[in-house]
Amino acid sequence: MHNETGLPIASGERLYSRWDFKRVFDQGAIQVAQPDIGTAGGVTEVKKICDLAAISDIGVQIHITGSNLMTAVSLNLEATLPNFVIHEYNVNTAMPKMLALTKYDYEPENGQLTVPDRPGIGNELSTMAFKNSHIITVK
Repeated sequence: MHNETGLPIASGERLYSRWDFKRVFDQGAIQVAQPDIGTAGGVTEVKKICDLAAISDIGVQIHITGSNLMTAVSLNLEATLPNFVIHEYNVNTAMPKMLALTKYDYEPENGQLTVPDRPGIGNELSTMAFKNSHIITVK
């Protein structure tokens, strides 16, 4: 479709591995990859997907769903990518039930988000999130 319209195609939130993305990249099917950290194997795997995209001159926009925990992780990863295009902002992140899941809120100011400078990924689960979760210890 890109060849017919000249419009860049963005996709990937339902691709689950670097091999799924490689197939799409090799076909020239998309111009902006949208891997989801939560479904495509975590930060390390998504970084590999982003590196494959860079090799193919494909931009990246991390697919964001969920709480501000995912926003913090995504902002940190995006800051490392030479092929980063734009940050996806999900309005559901600002819902009270989502805000209650983390200690820190990352909302755009004047159309921009700042990369967290807190330790680790830049956010933490809240006490409320732990109180409403099943905690399982693996030995």
